[in-house]
This record gives sequence, structure tokens and C-alpha cells, in this order.
Amino acid sequence: MRTIELLRHEADLAYREVQSALDGVTEKQSWAVLPNHGPDYIHTDGSIQGIVLHVATCKRIYGSVAFRSTEVRWRDLAEQLDAFEPSWPAALEYLDASHAYWMSTWAGLEDKDLENEVPRA
Repeated sequence: MRTIELLRHEADLAYREVQSALDGVTEKQSWAVLPNHGPDYIHTDGSIQGIVLHVATCKRIYGSVAFRSTEVRWRDLAEQLDAFEPSWPAALEYLDASHAYWMSTWAGLEDKDLENEVPRA
């Protein structure tokens, strides 16, 4: 198995685990805040919804920067989030769409492409 195929497989497996963990979480539960045990910075408000949106946004930003010449900018994502927050069903749809985007950024990649350096804007 090529490296890129293994990475695709592992990304899909990890996403299925995330979906399984979120299965049955209600809108009210999505606002539950996880305790911060120590000095670690969480990048979100600590709620389940906040963490889901952070993961979804990272999938779009990282895929865009690494494989699509930075076609997506934070300001674009901020507008998308503002359009549906605080809806939990919409957050889950956004996560699904973000994962699909993340996987599409890998379409057509070969192992050698993983070694390419990309400019940082």
C-alpha cells in the first residue's frame, strides 16, 4: 500500500470514530464545556460544538494551504460560520462538508507530492 492510500484510509477511519463519538449528541449537550485541567490552551470555548467547529475549520484551512494554493481564507470561513452558528445540526453538516473537502484536497496526490514544500502566506 502506498503512503497516500494509507493516509486516506486512516483519515476516513478517524473521521468515522469522530462521527461515532458525536452520534446522539443533542443540541443542548453540544454546549457542554469540557473542563480545562491545567494550563493547556484549547483554541475554542471548550464546548463540544466549539471543538467540532474548530476541527471542521482546520480541515478546510489545512487542506487549502497544503494542497490548493490557499484557495480558502479564514475570512471566508468566518462568514460561513456566522451564517449558521449556533445551530448544532448545521455544525454537524459543516463538519461533514469539511471532511469531504479535506479528502478532496488529496484527490490525485501521489506519495511524492507529500514531500512538496508549499509557500506560507
